[in-house]
Amino acid sequence: MKIALLGPRYAGKTAYFSGLYSMFRNRVAMQKLSGEELQHYLSIYGTQRANFQLSIFDYSQEKILSEYSQMLRSRPVVWPDSTLSMDKTTVTCRFRFDDVSINRTQNSTNFEREFTIFDPAGSVVQGFHEDGESIKNELLTCDVCMVFIPSDILLDAVEMDDADALQHDLGLGIVTEIIQATQKKLNERDDIFPVCIVISKGDLLRDGDIQRINNMLYNNFIIPYSEENPNLMLCVCPISVINPNTGTFKGKNLEWPFIFAAGGTIFRNSVALARDASDVRFKADQAKTLAENLKKESWWTRLKTYVADGVRVGALEEQVKQYRSSHGRLIEAAQDDRDFAKNLWTSLAIEGKARNVVVMMDGKTIDPLELF
Repeated sequence: MKIALLGPRYAGKTAYFSGLYSMFRNRVAMQKLSGEELQHYLSIYGTQRANFQLSIFDYSQEKILSEYSQMLRSRPVVWPDSTLSMDKTTVTCRFRFDDVSINRTQNSTNFEREFTIFDPAGSVVQGFHEDGESIKNELLTCDVCMVFIPSDILLDAVEMDDADALQHDLGLGIVTEIIQATQKKLNERDDIFPVCIVISKGDLLRDGDIQRINNMLYNNFIIPYSEENPNLMLCVCPISVINPNTGTFKGKNLEWPFIFAAGGTIFRNSVALARDASDVRFKADQAKTLAENLKKESWWTRLKTYVADGVRVGALEEQVKQYRSSHGRLIEAAQDDRDFAKNLWTSLAIEGKARNVVVMMDGKTIDPLELF
């Protein structure tokens, strides 16, 4: 399962993932809530809480992310280098979902999955990377895209009142080409392709900027884009890695783009597994019918069939057993992924929504649980 990070140079992609890793690498953010925290959580967010931990087992990848994490936590903050070439990081994620209740007894559900984070250089979407075509081909294998829109470029576009300049500066033309080309590879017309629009560098925004940015971003880009692409599920989330008051590292909303992306790729995987299960069930039914028909034939006909085609009743019945066993395993795996995705998006629908995360399809704001 592969998640792509797309955006122009200095959009904050590498800083985002470094900050995410810094926050969730050493602990599953699973400390139980204190009494006061519990009351606050229940009154604002609801009754379920998503937590996760990121682990990287490749030494060289872990070393780089650890260095970047340490740079962000320096005083003053030191920014990671802009990505110069293709970067792929494999992360193992351990998730836990707590049912939060007033008596503080928590029932938990646990899942673990592996993801590939693909973070190509920003120059790819701006059209001047020397390996741009090969990187774009790699992007076509991704399950989910996270598109980064930095607030400084947004602010410039607002000042100029120029939505076209915004799309040009962000390289959204190439981003759209990648998304559309990926959609064409999907087997089913109704397959949903998740895209998270990450508003990065939120620490640059002031109260007076936000409404103007929202007007340009939603009215001139996100809503029309969603209407033109009804099979896209768009999640819009503002993030920052800096406390604007102190200039030090403080991750804000970093978990929600990742939770949306993880839920998206897991949901798509559940759909693919269910389709595979349906195909296997069809093969089982075919083999069963063939075996039953062959049983009705004379021993001489069965012998001729075996000599000519190598087909015999016993082998067909064994195939039926194998197909049914495979079908059961696929159904179980599909349901497990479906439950996992639903838990992720339940948290997104409750707590994420309270933190200004918006999910849209066909130009309208939706509850992501509607897919279930």
